[in-house]
Amino acid sequence: MIEQAVADLERITQAEDRLRRERLLAVARARAAGLSWETIGRSMHLTRQSAWERFAPLLEALESSWTDATLTEEEALAISRPALQAVRQERRARTLKA
Repeated sequence: MIEQAVADLERITQAEDRLRRERLLAVARARAAGLSWETIGRSMHLTRQSAWERFAPLLEALESSWTDATLTEEEALAISRPALQAVRQERRARTLKA
């Protein structure tokens, strides 16, 4: 029973990681196609500002990593993880101040 619970948690975490990567790539494609942050945000039930705050730093890190053609997509996404963590830490700090 415990092993099944652990396996379930691992499987769900892996699925969430895949979805996060897919969402980031979808946002990157949307921006490349010229969609506004307002349109992107609305499609994800976010404000324009929230969408920008959440994804702009990640896209910047992702785009800068793509300039090195030797990186795979997985490696590029791994580089963007620290940017995501920084955004989350900044949000936590703002929440604690409020």
